[in-house]
Amino acid sequence: MGNSLKEWGEGKSLEEPDEVTTTTLEKSDRFSPQLKEKLEEQSDYILKRMENSYQRLEKVLKAFNRIR
Repeated sequence: MGNSLKEWGEGKSLEEPDEVTTTTLEKSDRFSPQLKEKLEEQSDYILKRMENSYQRLEKVLKAFNRIR
């Protein structure tokens, strides 16, 4: 077992390709209007879910503060 955690962690971060992809999508005009529309719809859906999660978290925090 020559693989240690140190060796395992020496690789590049897995998040780097996502950042490059996002930047490429924003700057590229090569994509079809349908693809851009689909990406915008997915972004809107994710944003709505994040807002909903944030509102639920606020309610939980308010309830917790009342208990204290």
